[in-house]
Amino acid sequence: MTRKYTWQELRQHNKEENAHVAYRGKVYDIHEFISKHPGGKEAISLGIGNDITHLFESYHSMDITRVLDKYCVGDLEKSEFPTFPEMSLFYKTLRTRVKAYFESANIDPKWDKSLFACYALAMMGVFIFHFLMVYFWANLPLASILAVATGFCTLFGMWVGHDGGHFSLTHKPVVWKLMEVMYDVTLGASSLLWRYRHTLAHHTYTNVENADPDIHTSYLYNDSLEDCSWVRLHEAKKWYIHHTIQHMILPLLYLLDIAGVRIDDIICLLTSKYAGTISINPFTREQWIIFWFGKVVWITMRIIIPLCFIPWYTMLYLSLLAEFVTSYLFILTIAGSHLNRNTAYPPEADADNKIHRDWAELQIQCSFDYCPESTFWTIVSGTQIYCRYIYNFG
Repeated sequence: MTRKYTWQELRQHNKEENAHVAYRGKVYDIHEFISKHPGGKEAISLGIGNDITHLFESYHSMDITRVLDKYCVGDLEKSEFPTFPEMSLFYKTLRTRVKAYFESANIDPKWDKSLFACYALAMMGVFIFHFLMVYFWANLPLASILAVATGFCTLFGMWVGHDGGHFSLTHKPVVWKLMEVMYDVTLGASSLLWRYRHTLAHHTYTNVENADPDIHTSYLYNDSLEDCSWVRLHEAKKWYIHHTIQHMILPLLYLLDIAGVRIDDIICLLTSKYAGTISINPFTREQWIIFWFGKVVWITMRIIIPLCFIPWYTMLYLSLLAEFVTSYLFILTIAGSHLNRNTAYPPEADADNKIHRDWAELQIQCSFDYCPESTFWTIVSGTQIYCRYIYNFG
């Protein structure tokens, strides 16, 4: 008799030694396959204990599904998050055409020399501009310009981690890992928790209410405090009186967004065990080391070293200026990509927790490619990274 799993039982199988995943309503015991995964253990471990349907289909060709068959151990009774119909003709056609385009043009979608060079220069810029800012602190106008440059380059630390978290730049897992470490060091935030929030939750459930952490605006992602939400992002959200002034509050909150992410990292790791809307798996020793290594390096570089040479109030001003630049550009990018009047919000799931719309079509309808003719803003905003993610459909 086929065993039935609840999503809560599936979540208990979230370690390498008992790793289970769900795909299209079936549950698979993949603990023996993890070490054999061509994309590396880190990539496959992200999905264990979860329904990986759309994450799996985004990164694999459909003939790979036969690999799963021998690992099937049961059925999933109901998913924690909404599910979507089988892959549509549109989705299949899109994948086929994208793959054909890259093959005919002899282009590797996971390699771009100019993008790699841009990232390398930006990462060097973070350290160079920061230490020049400290060195020239007495010349406040010059130090302010250098702080802005530091914040601007730090934004690229986000995109480096983004590409690493999407496994989309180069074919080498070790490079993806190094890219994510650069995210930890330059932003002081956790690339692993970002991967849970962004790759696993946001890109699987883009703009889906109570599933996409980017639109889940309750304080510290706590559902019991839903009424305290500062932001009303679309008409389906309940309206409260304080939303009449959200256009005045949000610009101030946006300036501290990255700082909020750092704090939320600690809270979700030590207390809630949730990264946004999705629960996290137990950290390995290596993940613990990288998590705290990033925090220590960031604090040392951004706080301790400057305080050894400049007054605390000058350090605070310059640090906040750099922080504001990074946070505001990041928020504008995220909001511009998915949260505006040109993007759609999927319909609510029915009683069986199903959304009766094609997943791939919704991915496109929920996204907005702004400034497509501008090379500068394409690079700065990370829009080319979203296109690279779409190319993974092939």
